[in-house]
Amino acid sequence: MNRCFAMLRKSRKTELVLALAAIFCVGSGQCAAQENKDWLRKKSSFRSLDADAEQKLFMTLPQVSRLALKPGDILLKKDYRVYEGKASPVINAQKAFRATRGSKFTTHAILYIGNGRISESIADNPGGVWNRTLDHYGPDSPAYKKTDGAFVLVYRCQNETSVQRAIDCAQALAQTGWVANGPMTAKITYSMKNCMGAFIGNSREFGTKAKNDATNLTQAVTGSRPIAFGSRPLKEMMCSEFVSFCFQNGYPTHPVEIALDAHRTAPIRLEEYLNTHGNFALLGRIGWNQ
Repeated sequence: MNRCFAMLRKSRKTELVLALAAIFCVGSGQCAAQENKDWLRKKSSFRSLDADAEQKLFMTLPQVSRLALKPGDILLKKDYRVYEGKASPVINAQKAFRATRGSKFTTHAILYIGNGRISESIADNPGGVWNRTLDHYGPDSPAYKKTDGAFVLVYRCQNETSVQRAIDCAQALAQTGWVANGPMTAKITYSMKNCMGAFIGNSREFGTKAKNDATNLTQAVTGSRPIAFGSRPLKEMMCSEFVSFCFQNGYPTHPVEIALDAHRTAPIRLEEYLNTHGNFALLGRIGWNQ
């Protein structure tokens, strides 16, 4: 009997390693999103089971220097902390999601817009969609010290035209001049309610409602309609909603690069999409000291 339990433990450990490897596409140092599809049968509820195991695998990824980042890169931040014996609210909420190539420990999505600047939807004070510097997550930042290091994946879109449209969207919708506890307010406020309720009913696919949203977004970016227009106005977003919308700018004249219902795209689902579509490549993790 003891031998059987030992074999079971070994089998589960092997499966966990394989499942975590599938999330990050660990291989020769260059990761194509279509690789390792034989591991897609593993579900996020299992592969997200062990934060320590995922963090150890994360640290084996190739490092990407901050100087090597390009405008349009998508940055996904991991959180492996334990908060007084409990995980963060985003991690807890994402436990209910089923994702074949995503992890509940992916808690934040960021769009890099160049010259050390990023666009993101944040819950900080003041919250909302802002343009600010990547230094907010760097080695000298409170966020880095609080988490014993910022664990950030780097994805790159292969379509340069789509990248420029995403940057145009970020520049149009994001507010500049963020200062901690400052008086300014963002054009778009921060909200988790759309994404974190997305596991209950309704499709997350790029259906009729999502296409209408993308059309309204494109018109908001060009200034032909206000942000608050439409049955699902774009006046509040979570981080992954914002990044997804950026890669839908230009629709319907141009095809979208992230064909999801942005309003229902939590970080775990954005990660899954990027890992399973060949127009995005995982380059590795940010090497903060490079």
